[in-house]
Amino acid sequence: MAIPFSVTFLGTGTSTGTPMIACGCAVCHSTDPRNRRTRPSVLITTTQGRILIDCGPEMRLQLLAAKTPSIDAVLLTHAHADHIHGLDDLRQLTFASGNPVDVYASGQTLKRVMHVYDYCFKDTGPGGGKPQLHLYEIAYGQTIELAGITIMATRHMHGTLDVTSYVIGDRFVYCTDVSLIPEETMSEFAGKDVVVVGAVRPDSKPHASHFVLPEALDVLGRLAPRLGLITHMSHSFEHATVEAQLAKNRRLAFDGLIVSLSDDQITLSSSPDSAHDCR
Repeated sequence: MAIPFSVTFLGTGTSTGTPMIACGCAVCHSTDPRNRRTRPSVLITTTQGRILIDCGPEMRLQLLAAKTPSIDAVLLTHAHADHIHGLDDLRQLTFASGNPVDVYASGQTLKRVMHVYDYCFKDTGPGGGKPQLHLYEIAYGQTIELAGITIMATRHMHGTLDVTSYVIGDRFVYCTDVSLIPEETMSEFAGKDVVVVGAVRPDSKPHASHFVLPEALDVLGRLAPRLGLITHMSHSFEHATVEAQLAKNRRLAFDGLIVSLSDDQITLSSSPDSAHDCR
């Protein structure tokens, strides 16, 4: 029997986050904490370990808020700044444990990581500090086991860029920064309990490299998961207003949301340090 696991949404925003710098809109000035969105990332927790998907600029603050003492592995979706520019802060975890952190990603993503963080992979002499990272290429369609659960890497498109989506424990799908999901990937997503899809705006105006909400909902309609969640949302999403328009089993994720999967159950809650009320 598959072991239970939980997924904590550390961040659910776009590359700009919400509130956005120099913006005076109502959402950026909202008092609803669900409208405060850091850069996108989730934390998978099992009885055997913790897996981080993506490592954006607010990673340090996100892990502190989630009271995370250790990370056993990192999965990267792609190498844009809002997904990898927190990797240096993994150094404190490697200092504390004395062990490197294993990082899994596609070959093109790892190539970019080695360029941006070149100092991590060469002798820079005494002084200073840097994370100890072990890089592992994971191919599309490949399945690995981490923290006691199986993880499959699949491929979708973010404009013209190949991005890695992940099927976790054969129950949970994480697919962010998406503008097209190939049919072979859709077949891998079929029959899963929880599917997370990115959508940058709630309107229907097409975007060159992201789904907008109607497109994401169309995918969820085709897949028919027990729970469909939206992430990677811009300040165009006013949480309460948009979520009120969704079907009962379609929700907007928010920073601090926890989805727990145990046996046949799906439970929603909020992390202790978040002020969110998961209705």
